[in-house]
Amino acid sequence: MTDESVREVAFQSKKCQINYKLLPLKGFYFTFYAGFGTLVPFIALFLHSCGLTKREVGIIHGVMPFVGILLNPAVGAVADRWHVHKQAIMVCTFLTGVCFFSMLFLPARPRTSLTVTSQLHCNASTSFFRDCRLPRLASKPVNYHTCEVTWSEFADSHHNSTYKKDQNVSDLECEASCWKMPSFQDVALCFADGPGHFVGHCGGEECILHSSVVFRLLDVQHIINGEKAAAVGNQKNEFCRDFDLTMLEFKGEQRWQLLCDKSATLACSTSCRNPPPELCQFHVKEFDAIYGLVFFIYLLANMTFTPIMGLADAAAFSLLGDEPFKYGKQRQWGTVGFAVFAIASTFSMDRLAAKGQHINFSATFYIFAALYCIATAVAYFLDLSSGHGRRAPRFRDFLALMTDLQVLVFLFVVIYFGMSIGVVQTFLFWYLQDLGATPLVFGFDLVVNSLAEAPMLFISGDIIRRVGAVPCIYIALVALSVRMLGYSLLVNPWVVLVIAPLHGLTFGLLWAAASTHANMIAPPGLSATMQGLLYGMHFAVGKGLGSLATGFLFDHVGERFTFQVYSMSTAGLLVVYLFLNVFVFKSHKIRSKSVRRPSKEQPYSVDKQSDHLEEPERDGTSAEDGRQDPST
Repeated sequence: MTDESVREVAFQSKKCQINYKLLPLKGFYFTFYAGFGTLVPFIALFLHSCGLTKREVGIIHGVMPFVGILLNPAVGAVADRWHVHKQAIMVCTFLTGVCFFSMLFLPARPRTSLTVTSQLHCNASTSFFRDCRLPRLASKPVNYHTCEVTWSEFADSHHNSTYKKDQNVSDLECEASCWKMPSFQDVALCFADGPGHFVGHCGGEECILHSSVVFRLLDVQHIINGEKAAAVGNQKNEFCRDFDLTMLEFKGEQRWQLLCDKSATLACSTSCRNPPPELCQFHVKEFDAIYGLVFFIYLLANMTFTPIMGLADAAAFSLLGDEPFKYGKQRQWGTVGFAVFAIASTFSMDRLAAKGQHINFSATFYIFAALYCIATAVAYFLDLSSGHGRRAPRFRDFLALMTDLQVLVFLFVVIYFGMSIGVVQTFLFWYLQDLGATPLVFGFDLVVNSLAEAPMLFISGDIIRRVGAVPCIYIALVALSVRMLGYSLLVNPWVVLVIAPLHGLTFGLLWAAASTHANMIAPPGLSATMQGLLYGMHFAVGKGLGSLATGFLFDHVGERFTFQVYSMSTAGLLVVYLFLNVFVFKSHKIRSKSVRRPSKEQPYSVDKQSDHLEEPERDGTSAEDGRQDPST
């Protein structure tokens, strides 16, 4: 056997060994992102269930991430200065669990009650609601306790929407109270079991209307779909629309329709509980005390949550030492945890849901709290005794780096990708819910995202080492433009699963390249500070701007067009970024340059225009301590 064969066998043997030093890191990534997947993707839906409007949720998700602009690098700088990375991770993780769990006990905003006023026309063969109206010359004062609409407004709100709200409307619990007009005599009513004529025999429940009668509407959707041909009213030039009245409940018994022994006109007022928020969105008193309480608790939760990811990634690069390109193989365990618990969370919500879209979030919050307690305990076993750099941090080096134009452009691109995260994490499920999606669609979407992200993180090191970081960003921009365009064209919410695999490129590949590049350009001893800045730009500035802008765009230009705007702007950014790299930075002409291994005094050194990494020697050992290959 030749010497080369012996070295190959030794290398393969080392690859099969378990690096116990990295097990706590994998465990922390798994539990931390498992808790993240359990709750955070559904926070917008939870706030929506508390009665908050789209604009309020957009402002919350838009403002909150900005707490990380200074907080992330500040916490990272403190950890770098006093070498308390593990303690910072443990404290932030535990407090995050406490703050988010407390949101479960927030009071819900009382829902506006819906009142539909109309006339009921009834005869021996049929009955229908007639809605006649004149054009409104002035708007009525808003009543925040009741939402008064007509059947025409109700139907228009449903039919004119491009989304499927059948579930929203069918789940309405409505009760109608009708009374005879003053000019009419007493009328005999028949709540018939089926179609027919009220001639002699009712075939159901019969009563005499002396004053008023109360009955329930079992399916409002059926009434809206039963609209008859429009008619022009009397000399008032009113425009009338008729809606067939069927599927009722009277005295606890289900009946098909209401008939009268003679033609009669009744005045009716229909009251509905839990109306669709889209129908009464202008009758909600926004920014009240409940909103202030939600804002405050969510602010505390974000202040403790945002520094964790940057600190964890800095710890990962410290543990990986001279093999930073293997970061993705550690980070993939976070994706696995996210996928497993995201689908478990959606199943729990679906099983505990009383009916329709009334989602129960209790189990989700309890699972989240338990996972973050476990993550806090796992973080205790992170071996960070070697520190994040033997040399004392020099913040003037960091400030000098921040004045470099190419670095600033790189951070701007990171911010833009953060905006896409704000769009998807905050409003995608809301958009899918408007299309008629159930919690199962949300869960499968998260799982497909994770199934695409985990393999991409695993192979990201090889891709970055071979093609470079900048080409990886080009690929991610193309994928993001296609992804946003696909969302804008959705009709069936299940088709989102076809678009979901693009997440592997738009986040998995991009984040591995960005994190590795940020670690390589970080000044000595400032790895946590640089990772905190990266997370601040992406998850604070970017996500905040994306959430804030999307909330207003959804309200003013519509959901579909909003996604189309993001698709076009992504394509434009790709052209600009490519132009800058080709004609200004000329980074595409820089030959691949190897990363020098760190000595005791010098961390990684890399040309700021080089975006390639070279694989270390295949003996699987370090130049200093000969430690085993940490990829397993």
